[in-house]
Amino acid sequence: MANKKLARYLEDIESTERKIAELKEHLAEVKKKQKLDEDAEIIKSIRAKRMNGWELLELLDNIQNGLIVFQPEETEALAGTDMENEQVQEDAPESEDVDDESK
Repeated sequence: MANKKLARYLEDIESTERKIAELKEHLAEVKKKQKLDEDAEIIKSIRAKRMNGWELLELLDNIQNGLIVFQPEETEALAGTDMENEQVQEDAPESEDVDDESK
């Protein structure tokens, strides 16, 4: 009986190790695709600036020399708060109009 339990443990270990290897391979592939998509997005963003060759070269040189620093965007929660503030500011003139009409 003890041998059957040990055999099952060994089979389970082998199976789990195979699954781990497959998941590691899958993770590496997903990370590779993510990097390709990020690179494509960067290229798309830079090309949207419609710079001539010299301007583009100057921009890339400045990025590589550390003269241009990119700041990560704020979290969505903070960005949502900014949007709410914009909506309040947009609503404010309307409420003033209502006050003017009542006078």
